[in-house]
Amino acid sequence: EPKITHTAIYDNTAITGGGGIQSSYSNPTLISVNIFGNISNSWSGGGANFRNSEGIFDNCQISQNNSYGQWSTGGGLYLEASNISLINATISDNNSTLNGAGIHLHAGTDIEVINSIISSNSPTNVWQESSGEIGQLNISYSLLEMGQDGIIADEGAPLIWGSGMIE
Repeated sequence: EPKITHTAIYDNTAITGGGGIQSSYSNPTLISVNIFGNISNSWSGGGANFRNSEGIFDNCQISQNNSYGQWSTGGGLYLEASNISLINATISDNNSTLNGAGIHLHAGTDIEVINSIISSNSPTNVWQESSGEIGQLNISYSLLEMGQDGIIADEGAPLIWGSGMIE
């Protein structure tokens, strides 16, 4: 299980997903990592693209990443069929062509967000897509710009809006 600590991943470009980090069938832990200024040119996940992975982002900042192209989402994070924990994280100022510029949850991704900030992502902060297997967004003690309106959730996509939320 890879562990990345106290570093910056910045100014990288990928032709497809994962401008900063690409994780497939892996279980990385990131602690105090700053992921910024990365680009995905034709797919999703400007900052990071996780597929079939379990990951922990602890005290990480994911900002100013971009995902460009016709089908591009998840400027900050694109998560597919994964199980992710965001703890003390900041997801801000990311951009994508389509929804979910901060975080795009796709195809059965479960994510737990605790004591984190998700804001200023364009066009939207979070897209909880329910295509295929449905995943769950569990968020508590966090600031989500626009509150629940900051999430685009497909029908049937479960949201657990926990205690201590700031809108």
